[in-house]
Formats: sequence, C-alpha cells, structure tokens
Amino acid sequence: MRPRTQYASVGDAEVAYQVFGDGPIDLVLILGMASAIDVQWDYPPWVGVVERLASFARVIQFDRRGTGGSDALQFTREIRHRTTPASAARWRDSGACACST
Repeated sequence: MRPRTQYASVGDAEVAYQVFGDGPIDLVLILGMASAIDVQWDYPPWVGVVERLASFARVIQFDRRGTGGSDALQFTREIRHRTTPASAARWRDSGACACST
C-alpha cells in the first residue's frame, strides 16, 4: 500500500508528505532526521508497522526539510528552520490534516 507522495508549501519550501489509512483519528508520524518517506516502503518491517497504524487511524507522515523529497535547506539556514513538530501546524492548513489545534 505505497501511498502517493504529495507536497505542501511551508514558508519558502515544499515539504513532502503522505496520507494513508482511513481511521477515525489523525496520527502524525514524525520520523527521524534522516528519514525518507518514499524509501521506507522498501523496508518490510516498517511497512508492517505503518499498515497496522493505518488499520485504526489516518496516518500522516512527512519528510523534514533537507531530507527525502522535501526541499533542501539553504546553507545559511539554521537548524531551527527544519520542519519540526511545531512547524507542522503550518502545513496542516494545506489540507493534509484535519487536525484541530
């Protein structure tokens, strides 16, 4: 069940994200600093984990800025400009997530 990768504008960057599952709750997965959401689908143990999550939730995962399919960080940008849980709310408004604040 490899979901389609989509992109949301966050400030001056495009952030790659995927949405899958159809459960009654939204579950946002915040992966590690060097993750790539497209590549993880080639690792069967991880696929089992996310398929289980998708059995009871709508799962939303994204590549942080500078990783995977998201736009690269500019050399002059500070680490605080990476997509973090706090900035996830900015892309929530793109329609990827129906989460409440």
